[in-house]
Amino acid sequence: MKKEKATANQFLRRERELRGWSQCYVAEQIDAPTSSYIHRWEKGLVLPSPYYRERLCVLFQKNAAELGFLIAPASDLSSVVQADFALASRTSAPPWQVPYRRNPFFTDRDEILNDLYTTFFGGKRSVLSQVQALSGLGGIGKTQTAIEYAYRYRDTYSTVLWLQAQTQDDLNSSCIALKDLLNLSRCEEYVENAIDLLRIWLSNHENWLLILDNIEDLTLLYTVLPVDCYGHTLLTTRTQFTGGFARCIQLDKMKGPEGTLLLLRRAKQIELDLALEQIDLARYPAAQELASLLDGLPLALDQAGSYIEETGCSTEEYLDHYRKRRLELLDRRGGSGLEHPHSVNAMFSLAFERLEQQHTFAAELLRLCVFFYPHAIPQELITGGGNLNPRLQSMTTDALLLDEALRVLRSLSLIRRNAENMSFDIHVMIQIIFRERYSQTEQRHVAKLVVRLVSQAFPNPEDADTWQCCQRYIRQALTCVVYIEQWNIVSPEAAHLLFRVAIYAWKYGSSRLAERLLKKFLAIRIYLQGVEHGTDDLDKSTPCYYQSWHWQTERLFLQSMHKELKIPT
Repeated sequence: MKKEKATANQFLRRERELRGWSQCYVAEQIDAPTSSYIHRWEKGLVLPSPYYRERLCVLFQKNAAELGFLIAPASDLSSVVQADFALASRTSAPPWQVPYRRNPFFTDRDEILNDLYTTFFGGKRSVLSQVQALSGLGGIGKTQTAIEYAYRYRDTYSTVLWLQAQTQDDLNSSCIALKDLLNLSRCEEYVENAIDLLRIWLSNHENWLLILDNIEDLTLLYTVLPVDCYGHTLLTTRTQFTGGFARCIQLDKMKGPEGTLLLLRRAKQIELDLALEQIDLARYPAAQELASLLDGLPLALDQAGSYIEETGCSTEEYLDHYRKRRLELLDRRGGSGLEHPHSVNAMFSLAFERLEQQHTFAAELLRLCVFFYPHAIPQELITGGGNLNPRLQSMTTDALLLDEALRVLRSLSLIRRNAENMSFDIHVMIQIIFRERYSQTEQRHVAKLVVRLVSQAFPNPEDADTWQCCQRYIRQALTCVVYIEQWNIVSPEAAHLLFRVAIYAWKYGSSRLAERLLKKFLAIRIYLQGVEHGTDDLDKSTPCYYQSWHWQTERLFLQSMHKELKIPT
């Protein structure tokens, strides 16, 4: 079979000859081993490597298109194809393709936006500075932040392109939609794949911004980004780890004042151009409380503001509705959520259904975590637990299995892990939505399990050396107190925890809390051991103020309390 003749690179040769440079001189300037490298490139026998392409572009002060460099080797693309791509590069107008309007209610995130811009244009060119990722929980505002960056800095770029990248099919569809915009339709007969067309276009242009929205499989970047390119790429993704693909910026929930400001703007209760420092937030206590209950999740705040605007109710009325029927309200997106059509409830429910289908161990761990206090959940509550179900029990003995479950949850930003103090956090909205998926019987069962785990871990506060450890568990313990009262949990573990937390509260100066907990503790003890033995062995361990009470009077009180105590069967 006759070998196809290579197509010479007339662009590179012409630029060299216009300057009167020899092939040897060019080789010396770019640190090529010999002038034969230049000879082979100009003959089209081989394409320069990304390193030499960059050096040549700098030397000639030309971009990749002007020097005739394409992703495909010259032996694979005819001179007609090269001419068509070059023509497309020169005749297309500066493209702008962002499918969303700018959000008039966008609030906060200025530090994030400035950080993105400074890193992109900081002068140090590397993979981790040219590709950046906005990472975070669903509904945290990743897409809205990317939209705001595109609009805020649009004049800085010659081209801004937006791709949906959740799947390979989404990415391909987005690239197909760009062919007319980028004037690449005439090149389809040479390169059929739309993603390849865009990659070649990117390699021949510079100063572009490419946004890949909701990308889950980061290896898709390899299909769309050229090996060597002169533009910026911004990703939005749920995964918290991006490896060598991108610099990762994690978006956190909004702080109280900023969350309140977003709620007021979205409900149109203040002028949109008012800054935070221009508003007296003390005038809006209901909005502040609601922003706190929604735990600063932008999607939930937007959803609440949309409801208030559409129904014309007051923030106080919405707050009252939310306390009574929060799941219904979290399931109502409102008519203006075009950029994010899923409600908070729908979004997290879909995520959990997918998790249950694909990662059962991670789903089981999340199922337990939604019943803990959401912040700084000590990891040892999981690893030190006993008598768990088989999946959870296996994580107590296999650290790698626990790590894998946490990796899956972190890939979806359903949990945040703190390696320094060996704890993790979970958003309140996740807890609310996931708890409601279970029946009352299931909720009570998991609550009892959490009480037992925390009871096992909470140390004896009589020893001052344990106070720091007590402080680590106190939030979890107080959450368990709520469960004990809410679900009427009567067990030795519940009594044990109540007693130790009561002592800690007394020593910490909270005598009223200590008294309430001790009464509840004694009621459970009397039920479990009888009136005559429920207060045995307490004289040496109860706080001094409690010892001074008349036990007989207290027993009569507890006996009447015991009769009213409804113990579930």
